[in-house]
Parts: sequence; C-alpha cells; structure tokens
Amino acid sequence: MNLKVFYCDKLFLGVDSFNIECGLSTPNIEEANINQMMLSMSKRVIAVFDSSKCNKRSFAFIAPVDKIDFSDCHGGVSNFHRQEVFRPCIS
Repeated sequence: MNLKVFYCDKLFLGVDSFNIECGLSTPNIEEANINQMMLSMSKRVIAVFDSSKCNKRSFAFIAPVDKIDFSDCHGGVSNFHRQEVFRPCIS
C-alpha cells in the first residue's frame, strides 16, 4: 500500500530521539522513511515522546524540529529544559 495516497489533518508521531540541533530521529531506517512520507502528507505534526528521548540522536534522520507544529513530552522534564526543547514548537 502506498502512503502517498492518504492525507491527514493531524499526525501524532512517536519518536525515539528528539534533539534541537539534530531534529527527530530513529534507529530504524525504514521507519524514518515512512515517518518522512507521513510528515509530508500531514497538515499538522505533533511529536510525542517522553523525557528519556530528549537531547538524544539516533541513526536515521526523520525531520528537523521546525517541521513539528507541537510537541508532547511526558514526565521528568525540568522547566529549563522544557523551555529549551519546546521553544521552536511554542513560538
């Protein structure tokens, strides 16, 4: 099945790694390719991850942070790190 025939208003994208400089990434190359395609077919992208994924970088690049409309991070993020990590997503 070809994902290019689908469109979505909101994409909730679970990510393995989130880094301000390096963007979103995953250790799986095939997953990165599918995620890139899904991003291109979506109006809004919400990245979902927990605090253990912050400031990490994995093998396969998905997208830069500026391609994300909103981030939802669960648990364990200090106020300072929350401001730094989410600054591109909030502005």
